[in-house]
Amino acid sequence: MTFNDKIKKLRKIYGERLDICPIWFFDKRRDDYFIDRLVCMLDLYHLAKHILGHKDLIPLHKRVADDVADINVHIFAKVLKDMLEYAPIGKARNQMQFAYARAKDISTRTERERMYLMFRGGFKTTLITEAHIVQLILIDPNIRILLMSGGLTQARKMLKSVKAPFMFSPHFRYLFPEYCPQPNKQGTIEFGTQDSFTVPNRYKHFREGTVDAAGLETRKTGNHWDYAKKDDLINETNCTSDEMLLKAKEFEQHSHQLFDNPSKPLQDYIGTIYHSDDIYGFIQRRHANSKGVVPINTIGSYVKGTKWHIKGKKVA
Repeated sequence: MTFNDKIKKLRKIYGERLDICPIWFFDKRRDDYFIDRLVCMLDLYHLAKHILGHKDLIPLHKRVADDVADINVHIFAKVLKDMLEYAPIGKARNQMQFAYARAKDISTRTERERMYLMFRGGFKTTLITEAHIVQLILIDPNIRILLMSGGLTQARKMLKSVKAPFMFSPHFRYLFPEYCPQPNKQGTIEFGTQDSFTVPNRYKHFREGTVDAAGLETRKTGNHWDYAKKDDLINETNCTSDEMLLKAKEFEQHSHQLFDNPSKPLQDYIGTIYHSDDIYGFIQRRHANSKGVVPINTIGSYVKGTKWHIKGKKVA
């Protein structure tokens, strides 16, 4: 099967998003190696299960992953717009302009903020937070992501998991060597700190790292991010404290100012309901009284006709 035949087959799977993926314009190879890289940027389930090694994911998670990756079109548009600033006049620029126009059009019909409420053990952090952050970085090495949790310790653990494939996975490092740090003279791989890291192929200078970890109490003023993953802002420990519940709500009320584009933030809320008055209920009530809508996704959302109960709350 030729390269073009393989691309036609993939186009039937991924549709028009295949043609607007920025990799077409920064990777000139047209072989199986290119296809492997392309699929990782398009298929979050494939990346998580077969490249990052999360073998316990099941077909149900494929539906979740596809839904999570829908937001990537906003990153496609951002990258293509950046590339157009430096693209010389010619056929390649014309193709890039066409891809940017399509990506921008699709992005107008795609959500910018989502909420994923799932029970513990549902792979929500593994798939929706950690694996998706890796995919976002592959699409845009200049991206700035804020990885937040209720406590800094938990955020650091998630950051460590995000960093792992860049440092230790032979398969991932083979496919994406330009994103990965190289060993020093002593043969040790050093990659950022416990609070932040920056991929080596970033070509824009920012104060922020590629991914920065933070807790609710971490000072964040003065920095701006493109995307936020807010995972377990409320957990089984801090849900018993009225002070922490209030602190989470106060943070949420002011968090839009942390984005490079405060009026149109890209962010995901990931968590489990522990309290009837926690931040997830607060966000739902706030958006119910405004024009903005945060879609609420649960495991039950991906199983037609199935009702799930999460901490006493029935969701469909």
